[in-house]
Order: sequence, then C-alpha cells, then structure tokens
Amino acid sequence: MKPERFTIIFNVRINSDERYRRLMLAIKSIPKIDGLNFSIRIRGSVKNVSFQLRHPSCIYSGSTWNEWNLDVIEQVTASPSNYYILMQEDHLLKMSQMDFTKLLSEVEACSVDYLPLSFHPHYEIFVKELIRNFSPNESKDGLIFWDLDKQNYAKINLKNRNYPLNLVGVYKKELLLRVLIRSRPFYKQYSIQTPFNFERKPKETWFLPIRWAYPIDEVFACIDDDHGIEGYSLMSRGEYKSEIARVVEHHDVIRSNSPEKSNWLKTSLIKWIKTDIQVFTRNIRYSLEFLLAMRKRHTVIKELLRDLRE
Repeated sequence: MKPERFTIIFNVRINSDERYRRLMLAIKSIPKIDGLNFSIRIRGSVKNVSFQLRHPSCIYSGSTWNEWNLDVIEQVTASPSNYYILMQEDHLLKMSQMDFTKLLSEVEACSVDYLPLSFHPHYEIFVKELIRNFSPNESKDGLIFWDLDKQNYAKINLKNRNYPLNLVGVYKKELLLRVLIRSRPFYKQYSIQTPFNFERKPKETWFLPIRWAYPIDEVFACIDDDHGIEGYSLMSRGEYKSEIARVVEHHDVIRSNSPEKSNWLKTSLIKWIKTDIQVFTRNIRYSLEFLLAMRKRHTVIKELLRDLRE
C-alpha cells in the first residue's frame, strides 16, 4: 500500500453534544488536500455518530486496547503515511485553508520531525531563546526550524522550554511511533486510557535529535483553554459561543455536583495535605495499571508494527 502524505488522527472522548459539535467543526475546518486522509476514533458515551466526510477516512468506535497510545498505533498502522497530524476536538483551524495547505507542503519539503499546531503564543519565549542561541533555518513560506540535539537543547533555560512535543501537532511517522511505543516513565501521572502521558515534558531529552519547527502564523487555537495566557482561547476572544463551562477531566476526580463533595471534613483535610501526597495513591494506581499490562502491551505493539512493515 502506497503511504499517503498526511493522516489526521483524532482519538477523542466524546461524551456530550457540545463535544460532538466541536469535533464536527474541527473536521469541517480542515481543507481537502491531495494525499491527506482521516483516522477518527470516538470514545466515551457518544460513540455511534455519523460522519459525512469529504476525505478518505477510517472510523473507530471505542478503545481497542484500553490504552490511548496503543489505539493510536493501531490507527497509524491502518493508515500508512509519511506524516501524522494529531488533533483534538477542542481546537479549530484559524489559518486560511490555503495557507494551511502550503504549511503542510513546507513541513514535508523541509523534512520536519515535529511542528506544534496550537497554543502558538505559548511557544514564543521558547522560540525567542532558540533564535538568540542558534540561527534558525527559514523555509520559503510559513515556518522556521532548528536541528535540536541534547547539547544545544540543554542551553535553553528549562523554564522557557514549554512542551517540546505537544499533543496537537504534525509528527513524522518515525518520531510519532517512538513516542507512542515508549514505556517510561513507569510512574504515571495520568491514566493510560487518556492522552495526557503522551506529551513530553520540558526536561526530557531522550527523543532528540529532531528537526523542530515553528509556524510563523497561528494555525489552530483552543476553544476554551487560555492555558495561562489571558485572552488566548477562542471563547475568550469572543469567537466561539458555548454555555457549557470548561471541565478538566484529566483524572477520575470528585465532581463539584457529587454528593461526596458535601463531605466538608474530607474537603477541609485535603487542603492541609501537600499536593504530591494527595495524588500519590492515584498515580500509583495509574502506574500499576500500566505495569500489569506491559507484557500484553509488548505483544500488541509487535503485532501492530508487523502489519506496518508488511
């Protein structure tokens, strides 16, 4: 099977009509491009949804392996491409469809390993420090890039690095698979059923060297998360209307409308316990969940990658 140039991967939890609406808007905003297809996996309570897509697509309902990373590897092997674009339903295209098409061509022409597609202003300090330390390579249109290795990356102040590999971005196939396959760290801060273990923290360097690129203009923007920059999100800009407040669902935490929340003694005691201690038992549970599945995980990966090689 001849690989496509790009595959856009959604592996998202859709548990409300609002999230489904956002997913449809995100998909609709992406232009039809020659050599681009979609791989869409819907998890959560709203699974049996209908799509009328103008792109070649693979559709999945629910999780196959009970692990976000393995499910994405399955999507990668079923849709061979040179590049994969990881997307979430709460990010919408801000760049014109023509400029987005040109940007993807530049990613391919420059053999970029990774390019972040959202939270554009959040990378500005990191990029400014990169420019101060190393002369960037400039493409003819749309992006600048650096060849980052462990030595030059170490020269960047840790507090200015941001997340070098973010969830929403363009990945060359080889880099994406390296990140998805990696088991470490064994101490998990999030459930393996979610995507939040995927992103690489600023202090990590094991994935280097890579060709890291930055788009000159904003590409996608998050609908409802300012992520520390006031006025960033589309809702803060007044460009998206929703009566539903943002709900952070990184963990199986007690909801504000839960009867357990009325236990004022428990709530009061928690305030006096350090955060690291509060989350320790939860993270141990996440870690055990992963460790107990490791043998099966290795077998699944081996089988999936065999399909890719064939």
